[in-house]
Formats: sequence, C-alpha cells, structure tokens
Amino acid sequence: MTDQTVVYMKNINYNTTEEELGAFFEGFKVKKIIIPTHTVVFGSNKRRPLGIAYVDFEDNDEAQKAAKSINGAKLKNRVVHAKLHVPFVPKTKNPGNDDPNSSGEKTKLSNDTFYIPYLDVGTTDEQLREFFKVYDPEQICIFTDKRKRHRFFNRGQSCSALVTVKSPKSLEEIKVELKDEKFNQKKLSIWPASNAKIERVVKYVQALSVEEQKNGGEDAPTEPIEISQTDKIGF
Repeated sequence: MTDQTVVYMKNINYNTTEEELGAFFEGFKVKKIIIPTHTVVFGSNKRRPLGIAYVDFEDNDEAQKAAKSINGAKLKNRVVHAKLHVPFVPKTKNPGNDDPNSSGEKTKLSNDTFYIPYLDVGTTDEQLREFFKVYDPEQICIFTDKRKRHRFFNRGQSCSALVTVKSPKSLEEIKVELKDEKFNQKKLSIWPASNAKIERVVKYVQALSVEEQKNGGEDAPTEPIEISQTDKIGF
C-alpha cells in the first residue's frame, strides 16, 4: 500500500500553464502543481517546458482517483498520460568503494586470495612471488580480465592476477602493509578476491587442461594445469 500523493503527467502541450492544469483537475483536492522547464543555453537563454507535470493531492486516495480519471484524456488536443509518481531511488553503494570485485551486490570474499587488476602486460609469476614473498605465496594465476572499460578512462592493455598466500595475517592486514609498496615502479590495486571470480578462473584453467590433453596425444600432460601457470583468461 503506497502513501504517494503526487501524480506524474506527460505529453502535455508545451503551452499549458499551471492555472490551466488546475482547471483541468477541477473537482479534485489539488495542493500544488509543478510544470518543470529546462534552460536552453546555446543560442538563447530561454526556458522551455518539458511536456511533463507533477500534481500533488491532499491524500493518496485523491491522487489515485485523479490519475485514473484523467489518464488518456485530452488537454489542448493532446492525449495526456497520468500515473502515481514513483520517486527515484539511487542504487546504494559503499562510499569510496572502488573494489573491482564489486558489482553492487553483496560479494563473498576469499580469506586467502588477492585479486590484483591493472598489472602491466608481461608481469610474471616470479615477479609477483618476489613481491609477496614475506606472506608465503602459494598459487598465482595471471590472466586477461575482460572487464567493462570506462568510456572516458582507459588504462590501456593490462592483465590481472589471483595470488593465494599462506600467512597468519588477514588479507586486510596484508593490504594495509603493502599499500605504499611499489611493484614495477607503481602502486598496486590489491583486493580480497571474490569467491565467484576464483571459481571462474579455476574452471577455465581446468577446461584448458582437458582441451590440451585431448589435443596433445602422448605428450599431453597427465596432471591438470597448475593454477600458478600463466594463462590468458577472458570472462
């Protein structure tokens, strides 16, 4: 049950005034009428209507009756459309959270694996093991992550990595300790990896291993490819 008291109207004649709309709603308990306009900057500073209006009524019942009554009616030779206004509610997002793992939904994160995006192409397993050596890195997978790029901001060619560490410290503690350290002369963006991302990478590597065994004949590896092997992986 909604308590909305505002009716949204569209396809209104651009020359319609608030007084004319008030007369159009005669018989209903109208509190306020707003006809939004926008300013045209180029060429002139004229304010022009948008062909829409918001009409506020005394209560929800009155608003529903009015919307039902005038929806599809004609005003100044135009068929107008009306319905209860649905306020805009922006999607919630954690302030300052630019975690590349995040998709706006609650994500389950790994307790032992980092996700590192925007690495230089050519980054090696050995380089990452050296960077994380005090945290006893176990498994490393370097891959191409085809994430959606921002239309105005492109980091160029890059790759990503999953690094699993065996350390008594938590990932957040390690992340804090490494925040000022540089890898190949630049600071890394380091995040606890989402379990979903780890699962996609592992599945891809396993599938690649099976394919190589099918096509490799007698020389094909008998064991699955280790996750530490460098592969190009597209999601």
